[in-house]
Amino acid sequence: MNLILKRSCLYLLLWTLGSPVLGQVKTDEEDDFWVEDETPAIASYNLDGCIAYAFRNAEAVKKASLEVSIADAEVGENKSIGLPKINAVYELNHNLRIQRGFISASSFGGPESGGGDSVVTVQFNTKFTGNMGITLEQLLFDFSYLRGLKSARKYVDVQKDRAKLTNIDIAEQVSKSYYAVLVNQERLELLDQNYQRLDTLLRETKALNENGFAERIDVMRTEVSFNNLVTERKKAQLDLEKAKAALKFSMGMPMKDSLYIEGNLENIEYDFLAALAPRFNPENRIENTIFNKQKELRTINLQYNRSIYYPSLSGVFSYGWNTGTNEFGDLWRYRQNWLSYSYYGLKLDIPIMDGFKKRHTLRKIRYQIEQVEVDKAEFEKSAQYQTDNAKLSLSQSLGDLEIQKRNLELADELVKISQIKYENGVGSNLEVTDALTSYKEAETNYYSSLYQALLYKVDLDKALGNLPYN
Repeated sequence: MNLILKRSCLYLLLWTLGSPVLGQVKTDEEDDFWVEDETPAIASYNLDGCIAYAFRNAEAVKKASLEVSIADAEVGENKSIGLPKINAVYELNHNLRIQRGFISASSFGGPESGGGDSVVTVQFNTKFTGNMGITLEQLLFDFSYLRGLKSARKYVDVQKDRAKLTNIDIAEQVSKSYYAVLVNQERLELLDQNYQRLDTLLRETKALNENGFAERIDVMRTEVSFNNLVTERKKAQLDLEKAKAALKFSMGMPMKDSLYIEGNLENIEYDFLAALAPRFNPENRIENTIFNKQKELRTINLQYNRSIYYPSLSGVFSYGWNTGTNEFGDLWRYRQNWLSYSYYGLKLDIPIMDGFKKRHTLRKIRYQIEQVEVDKAEFEKSAQYQTDNAKLSLSQSLGDLEIQKRNLELADELVKISQIKYENGVGSNLEVTDALTSYKEAETNYYSSLYQALLYKVDLDKALGNLPYN
């Protein structure tokens, strides 16, 4: 009922303003909210809605998505190696100083002198030359091409899993920030109740003092408590604004937009005991999947570096025209002065010696594969430690929470009893102010313990691999 009332007031506010200052209202039932230009918007989300919004808008998620796109583009680059390549050329040259060659005169049947051939110079080129043609080249067989293509595809899978890991970190940050907002909202509501209690007590005490039924010291004592509460209330309001700002930042939401949180601590399904039940399974962690794929990727890389020493075969076909003339105008007489040529063939590339580079490269990759195995084993130990530590912390925090919850109930009862006694003239003002002070302290301790328990639960969910990533 409280949530419906808040929403109704929100929509009424927008309708009443009728101004472009505020953008469209967003609720969890919609996929996203749209804001025209740079005007602020109002959005209302529960925890799932906050996480879903972050998955669409957080900068870290966008960067991870770009890494996947880059990896996918690299697959296209590798594919292009095996596709046909067509090149066209059109070339015109003006030979300013034509090179000459030296040839024995006897090659042309000339006279011999002194027992040796005389030498003549010959010009082998014309003043203007031209060439145009088209060449088609196609890779027919290269085993390294297939290995490289498989490696690129596996790299895309690794990047997609890394993007999931980024989403998990975002979900952790959003969850903790969301709970911080809820705790601060609830704490502020209780401070408002205390404010009303102390305000009423202060007015009653002043009235009693004016009529001679209470001492001036009672008024002063109550006013001190009231002023302290006003200061604490302002601090709680500031803490709430900071918590909302932190939540919007982790969600990737513009700070100018207004964020309203749906839900409260009473209707959140946080079953702490259920969170303690699951046992750690490394297969549930995305990091474990990444390590497995990294090992596969480096194994493929090992195969690729072996395959680059296998022979490769390519086919080529070319067709074109060339010309040579001493008159510039003759270059444009294509039918008369341009002669056609064409050829096709096969090219077999056989690597023979590379200075033992292959041997050292393969050794390095084998060490990298072993390195992944060591990293995976270290991660499993670390993740098991994180899980055990989170369970222990949560279990201890739950014990503290139960004590603080009981203290809050007792302090609330104490306030009610002291007020009843004071109203019936059998209690003192001092009892009431002391009870309210104890209640305020119990309230602070309770919400601190509750928030700490919620943080430990998020840590445990992350350690167990239970946080959402899509």
